[in-house]
Amino acid sequence: MAETIVVLKSPDLAAAFAEEVRAAGLTIEPFPGLPRHLRVPGVAAAAFPFRAHPSVQAVDDGDEELTPCFQELVLEQNMRGTGGWSAARVIRRRNPWWTPGGGALPFPRTSTFNAKRTGAGVDIFIIDSGVEYTHPEFGGRVNQYWHYRSNYAKAELDASGHGSHCLGLALGRTVGIAREARGHSMKFYDAHSGASVTNAVAAMGAILSQYNTQADDDRPAVMFMSWSDFSSTIDAAVTDMINAGIVCCYPAGNEATDITASVIRPAESDPDTIVCGGLAPDDTPYYTPESGYGTNWSLTDVDILAPAQRTLSAQRASEGGGYRLGNGTSYATPIVAGVVACMLQGYRRLTTRAQVQAVKQKLLDNATTGALKPRRKITSPYDWFQLPDRIVYLDPNIEFEVIPGLVPRNP
Repeated sequence: MAETIVVLKSPDLAAAFAEEVRAAGLTIEPFPGLPRHLRVPGVAAAAFPFRAHPSVQAVDDGDEELTPCFQELVLEQNMRGTGGWSAARVIRRRNPWWTPGGGALPFPRTSTFNAKRTGAGVDIFIIDSGVEYTHPEFGGRVNQYWHYRSNYAKAELDASGHGSHCLGLALGRTVGIAREARGHSMKFYDAHSGASVTNAVAAMGAILSQYNTQADDDRPAVMFMSWSDFSSTIDAAVTDMINAGIVCCYPAGNEATDITASVIRPAESDPDTIVCGGLAPDDTPYYTPESGYGTNWSLTDVDILAPAQRTLSAQRASEGGGYRLGNGTSYATPIVAGVVACMLQGYRRLTTRAQVQAVKQKLLDNATTGALKPRRKITSPYDWFQLPDRIVYLDPNIEFEVIPGLVPRNP
């Protein structure tokens, strides 16, 4: 069924605008948690008679299907020795699996991860295919409380396995970064219903509603979305989340393409999001020549790099349970989100964009530099991956990190 999503320039305009729309014989409904967003069922965006109204910032077709979550899986037996290089890389300035000269160290290689910060007291939100929260990696710390359609609750917990892999990298007890953070899964599609713009916007509204209604819990939050395709109304919802104090991360994408030249989102989106590019185990850009998949790049639009190739994380029971390996900037993004959660440990809830900006700047300032090695595509066109020389880093030896503008729980 056709429907239009409308974003207004200000929430103060909603009541008068809704009255005009209803006077024209149309139905209009709010999105809980997003006071600037409205839904008009039964009419496509192109035919919506108020699209040029002076109160309107953007309109989208709500039933437009978003690209499903990207997955490039790797056979686990291809990762000899110990797995989990991604967490091991994050807490080290030097690559634990490769020599400074570029040679691979012999197996078994270290996957040791020890950090004094665990993300305790911080919430991580994921909008994805769902999460199999019964997996041992999650240890009772993950809730899946929101489904756009009621039958989602009756379907399998994770529609594709993508969400479980992602959240495991963010907060899993043995493969993740923020190993005591609390997780909240927003399942916005399943095997029978696509990932529509309406579902995505509604999921963001649900996050904002929870963040605002649980303000007394005084927990900072980070949100990540590891899927392709965005829209103007999704961008507006991200802006509202950042304005409310939620740190937002998402992937650069996996088409091995120059973001700026191709005008691919998230390059067009809010400048205060954290855009995550992909890193291979040898500190080169993530790229799989056999498939042609690899990190999208841009010196100006990609903010930071994180492990994205052969990442080890949780696997659904329907796929055999245990663990699997996967490639993609989908997996770099939750690693960065986990690092941010650890950085926020010990702080009170964020409430302003300026605080989100301070967290992003601290993340970039902390990054490892001088380790990224150049890499060139071996398929036409023979482009070099142009990426910022910033690999995500979490200092494992400190318990609290000073971030200007944030309020400590115990000053």
